[in-house]
Amino acid sequence: MKHQKSQFAEIGKPHPRSGAIDQVILDLLQSRDMHPGDSINIILAQYEVEQRGFNTVDFSTGVVQLLERGLLDMQGNVFYLTGAGFEALRRDRRGGYA
Repeated sequence: MKHQKSQFAEIGKPHPRSGAIDQVILDLLQSRDMHPGDSINIILAQYEVEQRGFNTVDFSTGVVQLLERGLLDMQGNVFYLTGAGFEALRRDRRGGYA
């Protein structure tokens, strides 16, 4: 029997889709033409991300990573795009990396 690569992360290693979910969330914010301080309801964002093929765990992982990187801020059930997040979106539009 051939060993298949698991879709789950090995213990101590990042989930293989974690970089992709970060980008999906940033793409969502970019499609809404968000600027520093602009907000989006978490439930709405999660719904839109799930429509792109990601599940709740993927979404939560991406959000935590973006919060840790300082690209998002969160209060209650709302995300706010930070200045650093806006700059990441601008770099991404120009072909750089967020």
